[in-house]
Order: sequence, then structure tokens, then C-alpha cells
Amino acid sequence: MKPFVELGDAVELAWERAHHAEDAFTQIAAEQLAAANLPGQVSATDVLRWGLTTRALPAQHDVDATFGQPPLTVFAGRRFAIMVLFWLDGTTTIHQHSFSGAFQVLEGSSVQARFEFEPRRRVNEDVVLGSLLGREVGLLRRGDIRPIVAGRAFIHSLFHLERPSATIVVRTYSDERAGPQYNYYRPGLAVNQLRREEWRERIVQLTALLERGEHPERESLEGALIERADPLTCFVGLRRIARSGDQARLARLVGRVQDPELADAFGAALHEARRVDHVISRRANVTDPGHRFFLALLMNALGRRHILELVAAYDISAPAADTIVRWVDELSRLTLKLQAGGQAWEPSVVGLPAADEPSLRALRLFLEGEGVEPPADLATAPLFRELRRMPMFQGLFS
Repeated sequence: MKPFVELGDAVELAWERAHHAEDAFTQIAAEQLAAANLPGQVSATDVLRWGLTTRALPAQHDVDATFGQPPLTVFAGRRFAIMVLFWLDGTTTIHQHSFSGAFQVLEGSSVQARFEFEPRRRVNEDVVLGSLLGREVGLLRRGDIRPIVAGRAFIHSLFHLERPSATIVVRTYSDERAGPQYNYYRPGLAVNQLRREEWRERIVQLTALLERGEHPERESLEGALIERADPLTCFVGLRRIARSGDQARLARLVGRVQDPELADAFGAALHEARRVDHVISRRANVTDPGHRFFLALLMNALGRRHILELVAAYDISAPAADTIVRWVDELSRLTLKLQAGGQAWEPSVVGLPAADEPSLRALRLFLEGEGVEPPADLATAPLFRELRRMPMFQGLFS
């Protein structure tokens, strides 16, 4: 692991020359990562092997593995650390950082989406209402480096494509100027979900008990909680309840939020979170990097035209519309082998009916025609009609 030690020493020396100014660290981390060329010297397997066999690991940051599957600290300095984050099926939330630094793709690739948040109302330190605006979606490949700026200046999410992927992160331990490390939800909600308090954790666990046990009084008990809880506890509880899939009951509980503006924001955020959760849950059973790239675009891209542009850059061997049609065809035929009642059952991984030629023709015409509706006989074809209905594919039709 000598290259990581050398990188840590180089970062420390450069930062020392900058008098350990917080504003200087991001640029120093990015420059030293570029100079070190770690992807040319070590592999993710090298790091994994070292982590399993070394007799003395550095002090480990994020022991609960809340970010990374898992994260491994490979250098622990006085003011900063170097970590390698392993990913299998992880997808980060839309988030900002309470630290500064830079990251580099060591192995694999990922889709990064960048956002801006325009605050409108600060409910309290933990919950802010506003507008979340998508600004950029791009593909990060092995060796690519991106800066990390603490606070709202750098809001992003990552959708990892290969299994496994690995990222090197050079980061300060914290930057007090950044404030809370918010998670963001479309269309415009910032929530400090990393605030850990024992009583709140227990309340969420009790809510989970009601959900799993289908307690006969669960809606009345949960409703009483929603009416009285602080905004953060209220949203975290509703987020847990939303996983039950009972949208009618969820809507009734959101209606019990005492602040009407907050209720509207929570309802909209939970609706979008459901769409995102659906894509992420399907991704676990999709292994082809091209298919995972397509799912990442459906989750993050800024509409049909943007998806077409990104697909054209990803695969230059065919027109973007042809590539998307091929991916939809392949995904519609991707199934899981299950047993139900002793009978073999192979449901679609993404919930689509098998592709039919009229549907594929309709989709190609729609994409090539920049949203012009296909002829009526094609527009009613089964797969094309289902694509239009499913929230997961709404990006193709907007």
C-alpha cells in the first residue's frame, strides 16, 4: 500500500505549505490524486487483499459502513484520511458533504448527477424546502477525478455500473462551515437524515414493528406520531411507512402532517422516492453495464433529449434510438427464476411484458421523431403502452 502512504504524505506536505487552509484542500487533493496515478499502480483486489491480511489497519472511519460497501480507510492522517469505497449495488442518495476533498474512480464506472438547491423556506436546521434543479449528468470512468466541495456548492448522486466498483476518496474529517450533510429529494426537499439521536432511532424501529407486524391499530398509532413529531422524525417515519407499498394509507398519514406546506413537500418527495426506489431495486438483478447505465439515466437524466445525447456518447456504434430500443427489448426479456406454489415462475426483472415488434417500432419512431406520437395502431401496442404508464420510464416521455 506504499502508493497510498506516498499520496498521504504528498497531500500533507502540500496542505502544510498552504497553512492548512480549508479552502485549499479540495484543489490539493485533486492535484495530488492526478499526480499519484493510483489506478495505474494498484487494483481494487490489491486493496481488498491488503485489508484482509495486514496485521495493522489504520484507524477506520465510518465503521458502520453508511457510505460504501464497505469503505476501507487506507491512510489516516491528523486532519484527513484516504479511503477506498467498494460498491456492488450501491446508489448514493442525492446529497451534499460535510467535508472537502476529491475522489477518483479506481475500478468500474458510474453515472454522476449534479444538482443545485434553491432554498425557499427553512423549517428548522434539519428540514429545508426549496427547488432541486438537475444541472448535469455524466459518465465517470476509471481514472476520472472530481472535486468535493463541502456544503451546498456540490450536490450530487452516483449510480455505480460495474460489480464491483471502487472509488478512492481523499477527504477531511469534517468542515464545520458546511453545516448539516443534507440528503435531497425531488422536487425540493432537504433533510438532515444523518442526525442520529437515540430516541428517534427507537421511534423509527417501533414504526417498523407496526409495519412488519401489520398491527391492527398501526394507522391510528402512526397518525398520532405524525401529528406530534418534529419535521425530521415525521419525514423519517413516513419514509419508513412508504416502503409498505400501501399508497392510500401513506396519503392519509401525510394528510395528518400539521403544516400544509410541509405535507405537500413530504408527499411530493415520497412520490419521487418511490420511483427512484423502484429503479434501484430492479438494478440489483441487472448485471450488464449498458443496461445499468440505461437505468441510471432513467433515474437521473433531464428528459428524453438528454437521455438520447448521453446514450449517443456512451455507445457510438449505433444511433441512440436504436440502442435504447435494443436495451428495452433485452430488459423486457430479462427474468427471474422463482418458485410460487410449487410452480416455476419467471417474472420480468423490470416489470415489463415481453417485447413485441409493433411496440419496438413505436418506441423507435417516438425517439427518432423527437416525441412525435407514432401511428395509433402502434401507440396501443402492449409494451409501448406499458412503457408510457410506468413511472420508471417517464424520462423517455418528457
